[in-house]
Amino acid sequence: MSMDFELLARETLKLSVRLREGNNSDMDSSDPCFIFDKQLRKKNELPTAPGLLYRIEEGGHTFCVRGISTSNLKFRANQVERRSDLELLKKLKITEEDDGDDLFFYITRNVDQAVSLQKNLINRRFPLHEDVLCNLSDPGFSWWMDEDDESFTVYFKSHGIERVEKLRQLGPIGDGKKARIYFNQVFKLFGLLFPVKEFSCTSKAMKISTNDPMSETFQMFRDIFLNGLNKFDREYPFTGQIFNEFWHYLDELALFRNFWLEIEKNLTDKSEQNYLQ
Repeated sequence: MSMDFELLARETLKLSVRLREGNNSDMDSSDPCFIFDKQLRKKNELPTAPGLLYRIEEGGHTFCVRGISTSNLKFRANQVERRSDLELLKKLKITEEDDGDDLFFYITRNVDQAVSLQKNLINRRFPLHEDVLCNLSDPGFSWWMDEDDESFTVYFKSHGIERVEKLRQLGPIGDGKKARIYFNQVFKLFGLLFPVKEFSCTSKAMKISTNDPMSETFQMFRDIFLNGLNKFDREYPFTGQIFNEFWHYLDELALFRNFWLEIEKNLTDKSEQNYLQ
């Protein structure tokens, strides 16, 4: 999947990017970026929208996210409350004694995104403190990020024994080999978005720096990894499989990162509640 970027540039290639107006809760299913929603704890506030219904199962020093993808979160949550679908209860590991208070939901733009989350992150066991349980011989599952005003580096594997103190843990948001292929295929694209000072991407890490740290599009690219938000417009002034695939790849990274932020928040809230008790 090669692409003559210089030819596209000479043909006055312009890549349209924009920031979404308003906040995520105001978006509808036509928005080019996926939707996420803060947890609405009352069952009667559950939306009739596609997404992931899940709960977090902790055990020892690890945790596992149990969940199912659905086209209608409210309908499936009602099934859990009524105990009307035994197979659903089995997948969520909910017993008759459970009151369902630990049931969460995550809204997605479509069912395909919910299915992708279920395929990649559900029913996998992760350490609660990866830096403690995983050492240099065991790279763990997370991507890690180092940043300053003009650059950032995303490590696809464990980087150093003091990574928690020095780096930001991004979670299991992707595969390093896949990232190397995509980012190296379209690396010249970044020069059309913001001034690129340095770029490199191996199977271990991606590093990018800019001559213009105030560039809005540089901050938008960084925001995919930091906050799981893909603010780039999907519309391009030309057709090309590589660009369509790359946009979907960025959207997938943002989706996984944003969902993982929700997982981290729920784990923190639960830990604080247990401490207060």
